[in-house]
Amino acid sequence: MPNILFRADAHKEIGTGDLMSVIYLSREFQNNSWHCFFAVRDYEPALSIVRQFGLQNVEIIPHGILLKNEIELIKKLCADNEIDCLFMEVTKNNLREYGALGKPAPVKACANFDGIITEDFDIVVNWCVDASDTLYGGYECKNTKFVLGFENAILPESVLKLGHDKKSPNKKAQTILITMGGADEFNLTHKVLKSLASCASACEIKVIIGPGYEHSQDSLNSIGTNFHKFSLIKDAKSLDGYYRWADMAFSAGGLTSSELVAAKIPAVLIAAHEHQIKRCECYSRKNWAFYAGCRKNISEMQIEAAFYHVNNNIQAFNDSLGRCEFRGGNEKIYKDIDTCRQSKELVS
Repeated sequence: MPNILFRADAHKEIGTGDLMSVIYLSREFQNNSWHCFFAVRDYEPALSIVRQFGLQNVEIIPHGILLKNEIELIKKLCADNEIDCLFMEVTKNNLREYGALGKPAPVKACANFDGIITEDFDIVVNWCVDASDTLYGGYECKNTKFVLGFENAILPESVLKLGHDKKSPNKKAQTILITMGGADEFNLTHKVLKSLASCASACEIKVIIGPGYEHSQDSLNSIGTNFHKFSLIKDAKSLDGYYRWADMAFSAGGLTSSELVAAKIPAVLIAAHEHQIKRCECYSRKNWAFYAGCRKNISEMQIEAAFYHVNNNIQAFNDSLGRCEFRGGNEKIYKDIDTCRQSKELVS
């Protein structure tokens, strides 16, 4: 059986979506009889996710380790476990800083969003809306396979199925899901909840907070008393049931926004970081969601207006989402990596 090592982190500065994405992708490899290994630094959000998903074959890297020592550790993991593919996700270091890693496995792949890479990757995945060949125009290795575009976002298989089994939508939102990211370092959850207290009090609200959420939960529960029904859920292993339940959602512009599109749930999006803006704008143009603004300057009044806009046009959003054929990139990424592995075996 082939072996793959995923290197990813979850931290309040980079969020939790990077580690979550490789967990989702690992299911595709496991379904095709690969052994999956993981290497993560011991940041608390990452450890929480490891425990939550019961991950096996996990190497916990001390958070204070020097990068050069981490590189040697990755090389050793690849050698000891006869790794066929090393898949690098986002960490606090860019990929060029891992240059001394070289190529410790026959296939080297990565998720990359800034165009800063080394020249020894066989597969480069970038699901940003504006991902294009021009971002990698200076990359000299002509044998590299680039998997580009928002259609290739890594998503949970269960969410993709939800889009086909969605309940008949209500004419107005009765149930609202708020999920602003696993870390939500800017506490957009609090801002959204406070904004909705004056305009959606008749609705049932469920708020998801992730393993990196460090703000007061008491204040959320206090605002929650304004609503018809209110629930605060921490560290949900799966959002499937909540997606199935929701008429509308509020989300940041990270991986969850793509999950909501795939699950066909009308959503109000707020860009927590500048790199999320183009994704939010793209989904808004397609009428799959509504982009309310960037967290740096969005007001409670704008959030309230966004709620009314989606709620008053919820049928139009549901119609657009119903025509959406968004399948994610899990299967394509797996096939590209496996094809590359087999071709290298034939050569050797």
